[in-house]
Amino acid sequence: MHLLRAGDAALPEAFDRAYAEAERLVMEIDVDDVDPAAAAAFTRTHASFAPGTSLREALGGRRWRRARAAFQRLGLRIEALDGLEPWAVALLYSVSSMADLGFEPGLGVEEQLKARAVADRKPIEGLETVEDQLGLFDALAPADQARFLDLALDDAAGAARELDVLTRAWREGDARALSRLLLREYRRFPSLYEPLVHGRNRSWIPRIEQLLAGGDDALVVVGALHLVGEQGLVALLRERGLAFEPYRPH
Repeated sequence: MHLLRAGDAALPEAFDRAYAEAERLVMEIDVDDVDPAAAAAFTRTHASFAPGTSLREALGGRRWRRARAAFQRLGLRIEALDGLEPWAVALLYSVSSMADLGFEPGLGVEEQLKARAVADRKPIEGLETVEDQLGLFDALAPADQARFLDLALDDAAGAARELDVLTRAWREGDARALSRLLLREYRRFPSLYEPLVHGRNRSWIPRIEQLLAGGDDALVVVGALHLVGEQGLVALLRERGLAFEPYRPH
């Protein structure tokens, strides 16, 4: 869970055990080594339209009006983002809408574990770079970027109740419920799901296998969406002969 609310921020006991037993922490990106200035520069370069093109033109009238109304409900003006491509606007909206419900990146699993690892001087590594991650969004076709914004707006419509259910399923380790909740929307847009989830899962497998072959125990932490489904990390590693069992507190 990349973002959590204050009331849900205490990590399940299984996280404490897994972290304590691991010599290194591996996440989607090495959050301890992220250069905010470099990430901002990448976004400015790759998320901006060329002169003469705008978000409003790219979305068309219906999508633009819907997005503008959604941003207005959060007290934001989408007109200020008219130079950005839809994928960047979708990410901004997702974070803003979740923040409006009390979900904060600083309380998410990555930030909590990063703080522990820094304090304990435990190595932190990433499966990919920020540029890798943002580059996947930037590489989406214009139609898929617009659909990605649609998906962000759809998710926000019933977000409060659904996020409560999702958070409870995550805390309880209910893989079946997580699969049902997380895969439902993305299956509507397979052209999004393939590069953003399936492709990344496959690219991470060699690194995870290296970790398994190494001498240190590693705690690998990725978003819940990467763990479910037939192309999830668990399923892909099972295909390679690995056995899994839920990591629960004694």
